[in-house]
Amino acid sequence: MNHNKINALYILSSTNTFGGASKAITSLLSGLMAKGVSPTVVLPGKDGLYEELAKIGATVYYAPIRPNVYPKCKGLKNIILYIPRLLYWHALNAYSRKRIAGYIKDKHIDIIHTNVSIMDIGHDIAKRFGIPHIFHIREYADKDFNIKYFPGKEAYHRMFTSTGNYSICITKDIRKHHKLESTPSSRVIYDGVCPIGSVKTNNAKERYFLYAGRIQPGKGLLPLVKAYTEYVSKSGGPNPVPLYVAGETTDAAYCQNIRQHIAAHGINEHIKFLGPRTDVASLMQHALAIIIPSEFEGFGFCMTEAMFNGCLVVGHNTGGTKEQFDNGVELSGKEIGLRYDTEGQLTDHLCKIAGSQQQVFQETIATAADVVSRLYSVEVSVNNVYNYYIEILNNENN
Repeated sequence: MNHNKINALYILSSTNTFGGASKAITSLLSGLMAKGVSPTVVLPGKDGLYEELAKIGATVYYAPIRPNVYPKCKGLKNIILYIPRLLYWHALNAYSRKRIAGYIKDKHIDIIHTNVSIMDIGHDIAKRFGIPHIFHIREYADKDFNIKYFPGKEAYHRMFTSTGNYSICITKDIRKHHKLESTPSSRVIYDGVCPIGSVKTNNAKERYFLYAGRIQPGKGLLPLVKAYTEYVSKSGGPNPVPLYVAGETTDAAYCQNIRQHIAAHGINEHIKFLGPRTDVASLMQHALAIIIPSEFEGFGFCMTEAMFNGCLVVGHNTGGTKEQFDNGVELSGKEIGLRYDTEGQLTDHLCKIAGSQQQVFQETIATAADVVSRLYSVEVSVNNVYNYYIEILNNENN
């Protein structure tokens, strides 16, 4: 085949434009198209990402795909709906398989690329048509989102390593978590976050801390608010540095718990909920620091994005956040942010940042910007994925 022209089918799990996976796939597709990849994309809705990908020239289709996972079983409503929901999802996926097969039967697809690990529909279609398939494994699933694969984790792991299947893991730790370290058909390829040369380090800082992400348990906003509460108590003054929260609420009960804590401790005036924002890059550029409190971040797209935008990062020393910190030390010999393991350590960091002159952290910010430019640029990620496509196609055709 002509490797200058690759017809690729992409299966996406969401049309949300704010998540790291959505941002990563958008920049990846743009870069791959410039290399001659012709993308056909299937999404579960016709809004958001559907419209964005159509604008960049991708062929975009709709199918009501659902993740191949067990439904939530927390709360009476979810318990009652558990079996009907499971059956409904499987019916939708059976319908979607037929629909997608109709889309691609005349397109001569060379490779199928599923943008997350929790969907098996791409694997099934690839097997039917004899096409190589990639799982883009972006999540721990259990540790970060409390997701359980259907029918079980072991069955999924067998799929990851079965004939004709390949995997891209977005961190070494995720690869290890899914027991793929010794699998020849698996690669670690970090997400491309920003283009080379897009670093912004000379930013006039304003007086606020920033949280940017979804409001849901795994993202760790409640532990951050608790640590921030202690910071307010320790600051002793009438004007502590406020905390800005930018992101959509995807778990209303969790958000209510946070608001109850805020009200109970009388700190409403110090925490500002901004909702979903399209100017997160600007918020990063002007914040004293961004806090990444996730319990287990898969990669930490927001963390890297903040470093590209010249923002000091305070991060929970777990998962992808830890791996990025470790990569920074390995590459530069220096810390590229402030790590913490406990809420008390996070409080201490907030106190230190609030009580310091901005220039104290300039070297850390500059080192972080250099590291992410070398490791997590869009260009590096696109080249790595494209080269892996070539390797897979050569392997399949020999």
